[in-house]
Amino acid sequence: MTREITKQALEAAIVRNCSPMLAGLKPACLFTFPGVFLAQGEHVDKQGLARSNRTRLLEELKPCAKALAPSGISLRVLTWRSCGALVYVYRPAMLRRWIADPHAARPLREMGYTASDLERDLDRLAQRLGGEAAPRGEKADCPMTCKHAGGRCKKDFPHEIGYFLGYPYEDVAGFIRHKGERYLAFGQWKVYANVSSALETFARYKRCTADTTSAYRSGRDLGSLAVAAM
Repeated sequence: MTREITKQALEAAIVRNCSPMLAGLKPACLFTFPGVFLAQGEHVDKQGLARSNRTRLLEELKPCAKALAPSGISLRVLTWRSCGALVYVYRPAMLRRWIADPHAARPLREMGYTASDLERDLDRLAQRLGGEAAPRGEKADCPMTCKHAGGRCKKDFPHEIGYFLGYPYEDVAGFIRHKGERYLAFGQWKVYANVSSALETFARYKRCTADTTSAYRSGRDLGSLAVAAM
């Protein structure tokens, strides 16, 4: 699937995928903006298209970033893939506090992260997503051909990514320990503890997304949908 690369399409994707983060309920979100952003293997003939799409996406992200900056929100492309661009939208101050907690910091340091230098850690996360480090603004390229199922990228994500998305510490630890199996519930993430609390959070996120999407469709601009810096 290839989606037209426009400011409006990116805004809609941010609202659709990141409403709880815009509302200050979580520190970060990650979504795939579909399209050809990396040409490899049998698709090397698409290199020109991939380069053009990367340039266009970065340009169209600039007004989105400008609109969200007053609320303390940043955007960056973590990885380019043949099936899409992984766009990370986050609140740096809130995220720093989240991963500095010992429940996240200890395991992250064991995996080679600093848990104190956020941009450096995001560079490492980009590498772990499957690429060589690239100049900031270009970020990482995925060196492997993505497997597809129903149009969705099936390439594995590093298990620690949950810490960078604000998932409950015990659920990220459980996911890593059990390799994604033996979970108790499944929604925005796989749940390994405090099921009732997780289900309430899933419902709250769903309501938030519905309300934010409705406001956006009614004419509210992206910047006005984001709460002030946390």
